[in-house]
Amino acid sequence: MENNMQTDKSQASRILYLDIIKCISIFLVVFCHTPLLNKNSVVGNIAMIICWGAVPCFFMVTGAIILNKEKKFDFKRYINKLISIYLIICIWKIIYLIFYNFFGYIKINAFSKGQIINYILLFSSLKGIPVGHFWFMYVYLSIYIIYPMFNLCFKNFNDYKNLLIFLLLAIFIISILPQTFGLILKYFNINSINFNEIINVNPFGKYSHMLFYFLFGGFLYKYNLYEKWKKNKIISCISIVLIIIGIIGLMLVKKYYANTFEWQGIYLKDGYKWFSTVLLSIGLFVFLQGRKYKFKYLNKILSYIGKNTMGIFYLHILVIQLLMKIDIVQRGTLVNTLKTIIVVFISAIITTLLKKIPVIKKLVQ
Repeated sequence: MENNMQTDKSQASRILYLDIIKCISIFLVVFCHTPLLNKNSVVGNIAMIICWGAVPCFFMVTGAIILNKEKKFDFKRYINKLISIYLIICIWKIIYLIFYNFFGYIKINAFSKGQIINYILLFSSLKGIPVGHFWFMYVYLSIYIIYPMFNLCFKNFNDYKNLLIFLLLAIFIISILPQTFGLILKYFNINSINFNEIINVNPFGKYSHMLFYFLFGGFLYKYNLYEKWKKNKIISCISIVLIIIGIIGLMLVKKYYANTFEWQGIYLKDGYKWFSTVLLSIGLFVFLQGRKYKFKYLNKILSYIGKNTMGIFYLHILVIQLLMKIDIVQRGTLVNTLKTIIVVFISAIITTLLKKIPVIKKLVQ
């Protein structure tokens, strides 16, 4: 997402770290899609575990940006943006439909008009078109619908701080803790207590755990820890500890469900809802928030990728699909890393070109 925040020296520095968090997050997202990993690889499994921190970081960045805008809330502009988000999702689903039909993966005439309408307009899917990752945009749209309420609270932060903290804790308790507590009880063979039904009193929806990350990002930006702890390395150390504990926790969860520390082509079950994911994501965000990015050209590359993540998000699956036409025999963490770099940069270049076309540039912003 583009942002219109002020660009004084301090603010520019903060924008840089947000772009870099987005850059690293999109690399992790692409890394975990169609992974070319050895099934017996423990290193590959650890890398895939780390990828679960990417999407939460995206939502924390989004919260950091749009919850801390200094501009006065414009309702007309908000409605236009809301409609724009929805229409862009619909257009990209049409692009996917045309793409997969053109390359022979599906035949449009195999679907009914109702199926196509549901697919394009009503957040449904069609067999043979991989749009599972679009859930990210569905969540973004749902959060944006209720965004004005949180925007009001952050604009009058001192008046609504306690309410925001209460909501953050409530969402955390209802949306994230039950899954972790449930697993702990299962581990100790306590099956009489079922935390799954707590969803019946969850007022925040199916993806409320992402609302937690969104709000937490707003708080992390508001209370820039490294501005307050410049001369103290304790925050950096704590963030590293959080990352390590988060990775270990998710590895143990994977071991419980898959009975292995190896990759084995098995994704972590409900990976974003684990308490360990919260620790990993916050650790990554805070660690990157406090880095001193001294390498001028590297900063430009990272910032370039970070500013084009929306286009990369939509395009990368299509680029991967074309890349997979090549018979890639080798498997491994390095091979998958190379795939990730190639896909990210091809998608970023296409995004840059599309941004130069006025009629369609909004599709990748």
